[in-house]
Amino acid sequence: MTSITEDQGLPTSYQSRLILLAPDHESDSEEIFNAPSGDQHQSRSVPIAAPQPIQTGRRTPSLFSNEIWLEDNTGNSQNFATSVTVPGWSTVGDTRAGGYIVYDCTITLKSGNEVRILKRFSAFEALAHDLEHSISRALLHNIPPLPSKTTLGKYRPSFLEKRRKQLETWLAAVMLHPDIGGSDAVKRWVTE
Repeated sequence: MTSITEDQGLPTSYQSRLILLAPDHESDSEEIFNAPSGDQHQSRSVPIAAPQPIQTGRRTPSLFSNEIWLEDNTGNSQNFATSVTVPGWSTVGDTRAGGYIVYDCTITLKSGNEVRILKRFSAFEALAHDLEHSISRALLHNIPPLPSKTTLGKYRPSFLEKRRKQLETWLAAVMLHPDIGGSDAVKRWVTE
C-alpha cells in the first residue's frame, strides 16, 4: 500500500489529507481520507475511484512455478556426489567430417575425491532413458527435461555454452537428488 502525505505536489485543498493507494484485482483505486491536523477549517473526503468490494474465494495467483517441488531431504541420502559441474566442452575430430562434442563433467564425491569424465550429448540422453525405466514413477518429476537435440549450428560456441549450462543444471538435478543420485543407472553412467 502506498501513501502520499502533505506537500507532495497535491492541490492545496488535499494537502492536509492522506491518500491511500491500494491495488485491486480489477483496477487500482485511490481514496482521500481526512488526516488529523491542527487546522480547524472544514475538510471533506473526496473519493477518486469508488472502492471495490472485497471478493472472497478468489485466489491470488502464485508467483512460483508449478515445477518447484519442496521435499524433506533431511534423512540419509543415497547419492554419492556432493558437487557436479560441467565446466567446458571439447571438439573431437574434424567438425566437417564426423567430429563431435564431448562435455567435461566434474563430480566431487562424498569422500572429497573428484572424478572427471567426458560425455557426449547422447550419453546424457542414454542416462535420461535409463532413469525413466529404472526409478519409481514418483521420482520422475524430479528430473528436468534435457535440452533439445539439434543439428543446426551445433558447433557454434554460443550454442555450446548454452547447452553446457543446461546440461550442468540437468546433471546436478539428477546426481545431487538424494534418491536418484544413488541409483544404479547414475553409478553406471559415471563409471562407464
